[in-house]
Amino acid sequence: MNKKAKLAMNIAVVILFVYLYTKLDYQEILINLKAVPVTVLVALFALQIVDMLLVNYQNQRLSKRLGYPMSFYKMNFITSIGHVFDAITPGGGVGGEAVKIMMLKKHADVPISTGTAVVLSQKTISGCALLVFCICAFFYVTLTSSLGMPLSLKIAIYVGLISLLFLMIYVFYHPRKFINKCEKIKREKVRAPIINFLEGIEQIGADKNECMKQIFISFFIWFIYPFKLYLLLFVTNVQINFLSIYAIIFLSYGTAMIPIFPGGMLGFEVSMTSLLTIYGVAADKGLFITTLFRIVTFWFVIAVSLLYMGAYKLGTVFFQPSHRNLK
Repeated sequence: MNKKAKLAMNIAVVILFVYLYTKLDYQEILINLKAVPVTVLVALFALQIVDMLLVNYQNQRLSKRLGYPMSFYKMNFITSIGHVFDAITPGGGVGGEAVKIMMLKKHADVPISTGTAVVLSQKTISGCALLVFCICAFFYVTLTSSLGMPLSLKIAIYVGLISLLFLMIYVFYHPRKFINKCEKIKREKVRAPIINFLEGIEQIGADKNECMKQIFISFFIWFIYPFKLYLLLFVTNVQINFLSIYAIIFLSYGTAMIPIFPGGMLGFEVSMTSLLTIYGVAADKGLFITTLFRIVTFWFVIAVSLLYMGAYKLGTVFFQPSHRNLK
């Protein structure tokens, strides 16, 4: 995407977002907020913590599989740093992944090559799971709603998504073929991280049990997200069937992966609010639900990550000998 096209998309999304907020009934939003029980908020935050811990568990298992075992606490510290940087970098959190690689080197003596393999392997497995859900969601929405899209555009999106999924699966199961091709790349800075990643994928793929566990964990993590939205819709008296909720979530996250704003902000909000509106939810209630959902799945993650980072650093000060042994 060239700079002019990206700027135009930025401006369009901001205008649409501002327009949505100017049309809000803030009194209705306050009523909706009061209607959300504290127990539901606690349940939502608890589900998000489960998600975060599972991502950390994935990273810990991958690091161990590649020869660098470390404590759950140390890996969670590194993962938390990644969460914070994910939030301030556009699209798929590339900045967060780069920081995780550097932190693995700094805090756990994991070589850059192995760190690259750990981080990108987890991202690839998670990305495959998200892509499968996105394809199914888009298929469902195109069957139940016109979306105002011409058939040719729908077909193009299907072809693009399915092609990307097959490419990711093929890379995962046949990394050696890509390694041989990548060795021909002349620039070391480009060649090295790609080969490190592919060699890591090859090692993980050699352990079929570990591979299946990683895939299952990724699917389970993503599958929790529709339940969070279901809880919010239930307590705000919005009746949408679960398949539609599923479609709303994954199409919104698919949109958020487009690298426009940090952490997928605005793109996610506009997409989710628009999809809720398509399914009959009033714009003000839809934006309220979206905002609350993002507080749980985005801002809460940043807050918990910062708190954990602070607690971990304090722990290393007061219990330095024990933490040094947590490798």
